[in-house]
Amino acid sequence: MKTKLLFFLLLIFPIFISAQDEELTNDIWYLHSVKLNDVTFENPNLLESYAFLWFGENTVFSEMCITGGVYCDFVINENQISLSEVNTFPGDCEDAESVDFREAYYEVIAQNSPFSYTINSLEENIKESIWTDSEGNELYFTNRPFYNPAPDELVQNNWYLHYAKIDDVIHYTPNNDEVSSVVLHINDYSFYTSVCAPLDGSFGFVPQSDDFYILDMAEGLSECNPYDGNNTFQDLYHGFFWTNRYEVLEYEFTQNSDETSSLIITDSEGNQLVYGNLEMSTLDYNADDLKLFPNPVDNLLSIQNSNPKNNQIFIFDLNGKMILNQNLIVGTNEINVQNLPKGMYVVQIKSSNQIIKAEKIIKN
Repeated sequence: MKTKLLFFLLLIFPIFISAQDEELTNDIWYLHSVKLNDVTFENPNLLESYAFLWFGENTVFSEMCITGGVYCDFVINENQISLSEVNTFPGDCEDAESVDFREAYYEVIAQNSPFSYTINSLEENIKESIWTDSEGNELYFTNRPFYNPAPDELVQNNWYLHYAKIDDVIHYTPNNDEVSSVVLHINDYSFYTSVCAPLDGSFGFVPQSDDFYILDMAEGLSECNPYDGNNTFQDLYHGFFWTNRYEVLEYEFTQNSDETSSLIITDSEGNQLVYGNLEMSTLDYNADDLKLFPNPVDNLLSIQNSNPKNNQIFIFDLNGKMILNQNLIVGTNEINVQNLPKGMYVVQIKSSNQIIKAEKIIKN
């Protein structure tokens, strides 16, 4: 009996160790604190102190201070990880707390002694990993960033891109057989969007503010067919995310009076992505049903409507603020815009709460 039990343990023990190895190497680990010579350095939770670690086949990579980080070789043996050929790069830390945190991290991780590591479950899908060397120095990671997750109102909606405003020029979402809509999906810490190529990554929301950052990001290699400028729009839309990686962004969530919701993401240059929680669908729209004129407009905007299902008009400024809404009748509708300041506006026509037409107008 003892022989059979020993044989059984020898069979399962390597599997257990392998599972522990994979649990460590298959996750991304975010650095929260460093203990060096009995002094604990907490992550100051600044963008430049954002630090995470992941594993390649035989190599550890760790990013910090935006352009800095660590890479080295590693070997795992029975809950011990040994690092060798450790290279560190300072990056762009300027804040004193970030510099101190980075220096403590680099000093601990660059030592030659192996680390004993443990992995513990904290709550659903959240784990911690504690690395301790022979001197009692410690690295404390979790698989969750230190930023806040996305607010519930952003997670609970699929966000359909209405337009991108880049350098004060509005670019409408393509609406054709290849690209009928562009959707942004937001989870607690991650996002996914796509024109033709997939673009995904992680968001970090700053506590007690409307600010957030784009952190890790990856993009697929797919391109659109050369059709209706879809590739050009993909470059512009994806470019907003890449340009603003690690840069502060601001979001504005609005619950509109018609029970729809809007989301506007604005960068430091005033460029914006404007989303709504309803899809703009014009593929089934008959262009003869609606005519807007004149454009530019001075005092009265006329809308010739021949479809009784087209029942509402909305006018927004370029910040996404609703300026006017009015019910439509079949026939000629005249909308008084005399009191609107001169500038550019977006007109939306809705049918049963679906946006069926969006057009830019200029008020003289």
